[in-house]
Amino acid sequence: MVIESLTTGPGYTVLRRWIPLPVLDEISRIKLVPQRGKTAEGQYWKLPEAQPELALWWSQQISQHAAVRQVTDLCRSAIGTLFSEAKIYAADCIVNTGLNQHRVYPHIDTPYRFAAWQRSRDLLAVQFLVPLVEFTAENGATAIVEHSHRYLWDIKELYRGVYDQWFLDNHLQILMQPGDILAYNPRLVHSTMPNHTDKDRRALLISVMDQEIVTAVAAVDASRH
Repeated sequence: MVIESLTTGPGYTVLRRWIPLPVLDEISRIKLVPQRGKTAEGQYWKLPEAQPELALWWSQQISQHAAVRQVTDLCRSAIGTLFSEAKIYAADCIVNTGLNQHRVYPHIDTPYRFAAWQRSRDLLAVQFLVPLVEFTAENGATAIVEHSHRYLWDIKELYRGVYDQWFLDNHLQILMQPGDILAYNPRLVHSTMPNHTDKDRRALLISVMDQEIVTAVAAVDASRH
C-alpha cells in the first residue's frame, strides 16, 4: 500500500499513530544545533558562516540517537522489502519558526535534486517526515502537490521561485499529530509553509535509500562542498 501510494498513487501517504509518543518525547529532548537555514528574507545560511536570525533551519545529524534509531526502524518497516539493504542517508530535524511568515520553498529531495538522478523515474529513496508537535495550517504544516512526482523538474527554476505561484495554487497541507508519519516520494514537490504562530514547529526528517544509492549520493554530495 505504501509503495503504490508513492509510485502510481499521489506520491505520498500518511501513516497515522505509527510512532509511540514516549519515543518522540525522547527526540524532543535532544539539543538541536542549526547547521543551515533561511532568514525571514529567504537568504540561505550554512555553517561555518556567522549565524543570522533564522526563520527556518535544519539541525545536526542525529541518526545515532537511540530514539531516532527506533523511529527509523519503524519507517523501514513501512516500506518492507522495497530496498535490498535499506539504509538511512540522513536524519535531522527541521525547525519552522514564527519568523517564517510569508515564504514558501517548493523543492524536491535527494537524490533527485542531483543531476545524476534527476531524470530517473525509479523510486530510489523514501522521505519520512515525523512531526514532533501538532502540524496545523497555522504553524506551517508541510504542503505537497499531489502527483507532482510524475514530472521532471528543473531544479534551478524550483529554487529560483519560478513555480512558487503554481505551488500556492495547487498545494495541499498535510495536517498531522505527533505519532503520525508523512511518507513521500522525494521527487514530489513540497514545502514547509509559513508559521503564523509564536511557537516553533519541529519535525524529524529521515531519508531512506538502498545502500548502493547511499554510497553514490554521499560521494556526489561531498563533491559539492
